[in-house]
Amino acid sequence: MISRMRAWLGKKLEGFLWRFVHGKVEALVQRKDVHLQQSLRKEFAEADAAGEDRIQAQMNFQPALPAGWQDRVKRGDDYVDFENIFRDSSIISNRNKRYLKFFEDGRNVLDVGCGRGEFLELLQKEGMAASGTDSSPEMIKACQAKGLKNVQRAEAAAYLASLAENSQDGIFSCHVLEHLLIDKVIEFFPLAWKVLAPGGKLVVETPNPHSLPAFKLFWLDPTHVRPLSPEFLEWAARVGGFTDVEILYLTDDGFSLTHGPWYGNYALVAHK
Repeated sequence: MISRMRAWLGKKLEGFLWRFVHGKVEALVQRKDVHLQQSLRKEFAEADAAGEDRIQAQMNFQPALPAGWQDRVKRGDDYVDFENIFRDSSIISNRNKRYLKFFEDGRNVLDVGCGRGEFLELLQKEGMAASGTDSSPEMIKACQAKGLKNVQRAEAAAYLASLAENSQDGIFSCHVLEHLLIDKVIEFFPLAWKVLAPGGKLVVETPNPHSLPAFKLFWLDPTHVRPLSPEFLEWAARVGGFTDVEILYLTDDGFSLTHGPWYGNYALVAHK
């Protein structure tokens, strides 16, 4: 009899405690939800008040094409010509200079998707041992015409898979991953992790789809497969083995840790 009474009382208390705790949690959630709604309303109100002109400018954004680009297109016959028209090599080189600091201690740096060799030239000038690979034979010829000899034609994942473990101090890849199918993007990171030596760095740059002007420019290149959000790319890097990962947005004079609507490119920096 006493044991049955205890069991009955225990169930009653258990039910009471569950309702009590549940009620408290519900109240907290509701208060947090109200706080979140108020915060979002304030944020949007501030954006409406201060950012209407900027938003309109993003909507009306048009790419600044080089003079005479249409005539140059008529004379072009490969992807190098396309790059020369729409991605000025001197601009790319100046932008890539900011990445040299990540490889200052590197004795052996690999540029995956080296293109016309802008970053390889910068590394060479700094006295670093650098090599490059690109899937385009025209790009390899463009590099060789500049005197860059340690370059070869290869697909990114296949080349990384062929390298020995811990064989590279750094890996750089600029505007490459957006040209790959998604399974190849995901495959890229564990292969990079395998190839990097302990303490090595991986730096990847790609267009920022959170920026409306960058998103509009993205489809100018017909070889692009899909934009890659920084959130997804960080996830892919972490799944691929990297635990020290940082997203940096490119500004006119450096990097920003916080997103801005005019930051058209971002870099993923990962340390092994």
